Amino acid sequence: MGRVYVTGDCHGEIDIHKLNTKNFPQQKELTREDFLIIVGDFGFPWKEDDSEDRFWLKWINEKNFTTLFIEGNHDNIDLIRTYPENEWNCGKVRRIRDNVLYLERNQVFTICDRTFYTLGGAESTDKGRRIENVNWWADEVPSEAELVESLHVLADINWKVDYMLTHTCSRTVLNILGEEVVKSRIKGEVLNDHFEYVRSKLNYEHWYFGHFHKDIRVTDKDTLLFNKVVRVI
Repeated sequence: MGRVYVTGDCHGEIDIHKLNTKNFPQQKELTREDFLIIVGDFGFPWKEDDSEDRFWLKWINEKNFTTLFIEGNHDNIDLIRTYPENEWNCGKVRRIRDNVLYLERNQVFTICDRTFYTLGGAESTDKGRRIENVNWWADEVPSEAELVESLHVLADINWKVDYMLTHTCSRTVLNILGEEVVKSRIKGEVLNDHFEYVRSKLNYEHWYFGHFHKDIRVTDKDTLLFNKVVRVI
């Protein structure tokens, strides 16, 4: 059976170093049947037909493992959605490169015989300094319809999943993190309240998220990731 690792935000080339062999030496033993999941703010693709994007996507694509990612609040979701949609491991993906796949919202994937639910996105606190459709996209937060769909998808699997993959977290986890970690992040975000409801009903083994640029085991079942690459399976 394959192996699954998870890490946090890459922000394009800014924090891509976490995927080099010095910081992630385990990759030397991995194959295409092993997976690295990035829980939002992957940062690629960022610009259409951009040479820097092409360089880094080629670098990632040539890694031994297969890279999977959900979107954060700093991802070009409009550009990602221009890539063809495919079915993969019981869910919908966009294949950015042969070995780089975007995991769409509200999907339940079977990876290495375990189930993973995906719902990326979060709200940007810096959107006032950004330009819409250039470096900020309104669809960074799932729509009300997508949140309703989320409840249906989870109900269909009887509110039981092995792993949750999101970019932000529930209200309870946000409060545990506290002001020092959360800082200027929006505390009234609808997505935090949605995940609070989900968390109250869901039977899950572990919940992984990013967004807050720290590495913290928040509870026995909730982990915030940024630089660390942790093995899940």
